Amino acid sequence: MVLPLAWAQESLRIRVTEFAPNYFQKEGRWGGLDVELAEALIREAGFQSMYLDLPWSRALGYLQSGELDVMMNVSRTPDREAFMYFIGPERLSRRVLVVRREQAGLPLAGMDDLVKAAAQARSTIGIQKDARYSEAFDRRLATDSGFAQYFDPVVQGTVLPRKTLAGRNLGFIEDEYFVAYQLRNNPDFQELAIHPLALFADPVYFGVSKAIDPDKLRRLESAFQRLEKSGVLARIRARWAAQK
Repeated sequence: MVLPLAWAQESLRIRVTEFAPNYFQKEGRWGGLDVELAEALIREAGFQSMYLDLPWSRALGYLQSGELDVMMNVSRTPDREAFMYFIGPERLSRRVLVVRREQAGLPLAGMDDLVKAAAQARSTIGIQKDARYSEAFDRRLATDSGFAQYFDPVVQGTVLPRKTLAGRNLGFIEDEYFVAYQLRNNPDFQELAIHPLALFADPVYFGVSKAIDPDKLRRLESAFQRLEKSGVLARIRARWAAQK
């Protein structure tokens, strides 16, 4: 793709954090599943990437204020539509329940069983604050205090495994790619396991700040369509899925 001279040196601010395999640094460069998908989009649209390492909740605030341009792995919700555009879907995100290895056989057939198990253990289930899981789960979390009391929202998702291993949480809900990668590569996850309880599978998007210049938005949208049509994004997804 030949880029107009006026596009040279234009950059977009993109949120990342250490969350392998979605985002991680290696030899000073950011990589990972979501980073590769974003890089393909940014390059195709004629921009350069400026990565900002930010916690999830702060990044949402920056996107709303226009201090950040793009987030990856974003669920589409009515409240977010007030301050961001959605390009995608970027990919399908599956959430799994992670527990200590000795509890992988807990008899859980659904969310009510999970809440009952947490109540019996006088414990909670860890979740990421300001994350979105599914329409039904999010609505129940917001409207049913008896249900919500058994979930422990944290600002930084990296504390969730530690709280489960320490027995402060019965388990936690997390992205399947992240958990599978950590189980293979992180010694701290050796005593954890994915429970077979089926949870959520929903599309996630590139979230773009509504403060962005309309021409830049059009370039990103057009670039996404070209990449989908050419199969570039599908090949990136397939390569990472094979490593799961």
